[in-house]
Amino acid sequence: MNSARLGSQQVQTNLINLVDSFTLSGGQRFQVLAAAWAVKAGWGKNRILKMLDNIRGSTELIYTLETLSYLARGGRIGRVQALAGSLLNLKPIIHVDRKDGKYSTVGKTRTIDRALTDIVKHLKDEYDDKPVWASVMHGQYLEQAQDLAQRLRDNLNVAKLEILRISPVLGVHTGPGIVGAGIVPVESLEGLI
Repeated sequence: MNSARLGSQQVQTNLINLVDSFTLSGGQRFQVLAAAWAVKAGWGKNRILKMLDNIRGSTELIYTLETLSYLARGGRIGRVQALAGSLLNLKPIIHVDRKDGKYSTVGKTRTIDRALTDIVKHLKDEYDDKPVWASVMHGQYLEQAQDLAQRLRDNLNVAKLEILRISPVLGVHTGPGIVGAGIVPVESLEGLI
């Protein structure tokens, strides 16, 4: 955002609108695609910005990690916390707060299987039977991603689902053992999908 803000200040125009997605990866993807589709459909700027606010306010991004060591290497958590997590074989369940974009731990388990169960429960509590678009994301965890995708199909009202690899930039911070989902209610996309 800071780079975009600095760049926009160098151009004397009111055509630039900065939108902070308050998320990353799959959650951010929903906003980018929706904005592109809305432009293609001929929507006005104010309608698009309002829709982006709705998407941001209703998107959940949640994931689990095989190991905490990559977060420690990147300075995201302390080495003592990573060591304790490693010794106890903890798998954190982390989500991105849609109000401020900060990460918070919503649970910890000892197995990926249990973490996936807890992720699905969290999402079911959040969305119940609303039709949703689900983006399951992973590093090099395709089998676990396919498992999570099936669990989402079995427990949520999934209107659209895809399985995607995370970007290498995100992978540097999380390691290859990441799996999670970005979820947005279809109603937030105002008929674009």
